[in-house]
Amino acid sequence: MKNDNKKETAKSKREAKKVASLQSLEGLAERDAKSLVMGMDLGDRKSAYCIRTLGQEIILEGTVATKADAILDAFKNLRRQRVVIGTGTHSRWISQLLELMGHEVIVGNTRGS
Repeated sequence: MKNDNKKETAKSKREAKKVASLQSLEGLAERDAKSLVMGMDLGDRKSAYCIRTLGQEIILEGTVATKADAILDAFKNLRRQRVVIGTGTHSRWISQLLELMGHEVIVGNTRGS
């Protein structure tokens, strides 16, 4: 189990660097409003995200800690965009946080019909 923790710590550090690169990625923060779509798969500890253009080109993928301050730091420079998340334990407060940041949030039922 300790070996897995070391792997997770190393992975977490790599992902933190990816999140930091979000802020420095040339042109991402300056992109026009509503020119990107971000999908988020929410988890208890980490949430995965993928940012795409409207033409489906992947701009950035990564993970962010499922904490308000981490999400705020990761996406604070992103102009108003559409964010799609699934229903779950964290969907309510994350959707509220993203809406406070100015994003349009769509919460979809992930259980199907």
